[in-house]
Amino acid sequence: MAIPKFEEFLLPVLEYLAQQGSVDAARQALSDPIADKMSISEEDRHLRLPSGGTTTLRSRVGWALTYLKKAGLLTSERRGQFAISPRGRDFLKRNASGFGVKALSEFPEFVDFLTVNPSSRENCSEEITEVEIVDPDSRIDVAIKEIRRSVADELLESLSKVHPSSFEQIVLDLLVGMGYGGKLGGIEHTGGTGDFGIDGIVSMDRLGLEKIYVQAKRWKSNVGSEAVQSFFGAITGRRARKGILITTSKFTPQAIQFARDVSDSLRLVDGTELADLMIDFEVGVTNKKRISIPTIDRDYFE
Repeated sequence: MAIPKFEEFLLPVLEYLAQQGSVDAARQALSDPIADKMSISEEDRHLRLPSGGTTTLRSRVGWALTYLKKAGLLTSERRGQFAISPRGRDFLKRNASGFGVKALSEFPEFVDFLTVNPSSRENCSEEITEVEIVDPDSRIDVAIKEIRRSVADELLESLSKVHPSSFEQIVLDLLVGMGYGGKLGGIEHTGGTGDFGIDGIVSMDRLGLEKIYVQAKRWKSNVGSEAVQSFFGAITGRRARKGILITTSKFTPQAIQFARDVSDSLRLVDGTELADLMIDFEVGVTNKKRISIPTIDRDYFE
């Protein structure tokens, strides 16, 4: 099974602390007991957040502790130690069948914690509704994924409108950005009449002994096996061993299978991967904002 949604951790964490009274180093110590309680598989326990750092399990247990503490259901007399409060025991009795983040809004201090402007609470219910499913770490990951998807769509739309020759140059710019060619080699744009399907040649060394041949197809329809076979024929005709075929569309299953069968040095890059690479290597893309996410340096306080 997948890791449960963030708010599903609230009840198990509160129940466990009600049974134990208090737990030291709770953010670390609670992960396995809560995973056992929620029947989370061993594999899922080790899944990490897309943004890196801690595991998804530990993140959600940690944020559950934070939310319950901000609602006054838990207390923390010293660093890392959490205990259930009298308010927490009373709340648990009233919500033994389960509860979500929105149920915590009965406590003003929790509303103050969650709302951007604590002095104005008119929209607090809407704000709480937005966060009741996922924890802050996951919300960041979800937001980044949404932004990347939107930018990827815009990139592919922009690429569909450029001249074929310009698209070939963009592909070569991407390869340069990825480190191909480099100081010891170079990249040549060869596209045009009589190119025999070769739009660029990447020399990986100064003498040009190691080359990668590139074809860039700005297509709307899927690229079939015939096109891949033709490209493979063009590079083998030059006694080349490596080739990259990049398209703005997709490859048919037959084309993918052909590439796998004939060579492990024939690489197909579809539109989705192309857009991801352009984002990752900032080709045609500018990062307008870099976000710094603070986290406690626990070694500092040891």
